[in-house]
Amino acid sequence: MLKKIAALAAMLVAGAAQAAGQYDGIYFNPSSSSYFSVHTNGNSMIAVGLSAVPANNLQFTTALGVVRVNSVATWEVATGGIAGNNAILLGTNLYGACDITYDIDFVPGAAIVRIAGAIQSAVGRQSGINCGALTSTPVLTLPKAF
Repeated sequence: MLKKIAALAAMLVAGAAQAAGQYDGIYFNPSSSSYFSVHTNGNSMIAVGLSAVPANNLQFTTALGVVRVNSVATWEVATGGIAGNNAILLGTNLYGACDITYDIDFVPGAAIVRIAGAIQSAVGRQSGINCGALTSTPVLTLPKAF
């Protein structure tokens, strides 16, 4: 039993020794209450966006009954590379309608995010979504929460 406890302790210490990248953490958009979890591994990065969007009395049928909601929790993911303080990430947005290129500069305490490109996916073409309009979205400054 003592050997198992020692092995577990060694694994926990080894796991704790892994340092997070300098830009890893949670960033947020104060104007929309959206959060972004950023993680790096060497020169690779992944960012996951979490937010709630209005839903106009959307209805879900569950095993327990029908639930009507006025907002829906959503998530998006983007991956790519980071060199120095600049990351170029590719991901999707608008429920998979747009394929987006994000250009992110990390500055002390924040991430500066620009949409560098946006094109329709198959879903976007089917829905008639104007993904190109996203490139005129204002640059976002996302403070780092922790």
